[in-house]
Amino acid sequence: MTDHIGTTGPAPRILGQGSASVAGLGRIRGGRASFYADPVSWLIAAAAREAVENSPARVLSRPEDVAVICVSAQCTTWTMAAVARGLAAESVSPLRFAGANPAAVAGLVCVELGFRGPSLALPMPPGEGLPPATALARSWLHRGKASAVVLVTHEPDAAGGHTATATVLGPGERP
Repeated sequence: MTDHIGTTGPAPRILGQGSASVAGLGRIRGGRASFYADPVSWLIAAAAREAVENSPARVLSRPEDVAVICVSAQCTTWTMAAVARGLAAESVSPLRFAGANPAAVAGLVCVELGFRGPSLALPMPPGEGLPPATALARSWLHRGKASAVVLVTHEPDAAGGHTATATVLGPGERP
């Protein structure tokens, strides 16, 4: 079977799943003092951590080969807005700039869980980003670029809540 980016191979297997939700965004501190990250990044990291905890131990046995893909239309807009407000007030910590990078949603997962495989953030709604993200995950797994892929989506709801859903994918069975 051929995927969207031209590779062949079996569909990936689901190894674990997790999710995290909050009623609204606000400043969220993670486990590291003075480490600024966007609230969506921390939410995505929490969902990824749960999915990994629900996966076989072998997922963590080779962290250098675990890939991360995050799909969120918002990524780090909360922190980008905070940086913009700080610039207007002429007081913004340089540490905020790293947390405002849209790729930080995937980067924080890598930092917090120790993964060093390929990583990517797709700043688009999950409905649009999931097909290419899944195709890329499948390609990385099939070509041996990753032993597992943590695929996380984030979506806000109409009431202001936010949910991140994570799935750990592994290589599929060969026919």
